[in-house]
Amino acid sequence: MLVCEHHLAMNDSKFSGPRPAKGLLSHCLANELAHLEQIRKVDTVLREFLDPALAKHCRIANVMPEKIIAHVDSAAWHARIRFCIPQLQDFLRQRCSSCRQATLELRIAPAGIPKQLSLNPATPLSVKTRELLRSVAEASTNSSLRKALLRLSDEQ
Repeated sequence: MLVCEHHLAMNDSKFSGPRPAKGLLSHCLANELAHLEQIRKVDTVLREFLDPALAKHCRIANVMPEKIIAHVDSAAWHARIRFCIPQLQDFLRQRCSSCRQATLELRIAPAGIPKQLSLNPATPLSVKTRELLRSVAEASTNSSLRKALLRLSDEQ
């Protein structure tokens, strides 16, 4: 099982001891934050290109080297945006270095959470999970992450 593609020692099947969570978590979180920032930048460029009326109904959901996935909130908006995909792809490729080889894919994803899902309260965290969150928070050198993990561990 691949634990982390960037920590090869963690993936060694001969390594049976405890794994250092601090380094692994901070590295993986840094990668996720960088990916989210890339999505935000591409979304900003998308909004520069689209008319404000269209931009309200479209957002970037994911950015990969070969594909950019954009969500639109209905089939009607999908049809309107579909016609400008070639120009939009060219614009994204000119403005974003990460989009040079990517193709744009539109998907219909209604905005918001359905009401029946939002009625269910969140399952409370177990004592063991709270302890783990506190442990990771105490080991973290990132003060924002530490505060967030401690807040999560204290919620009931």
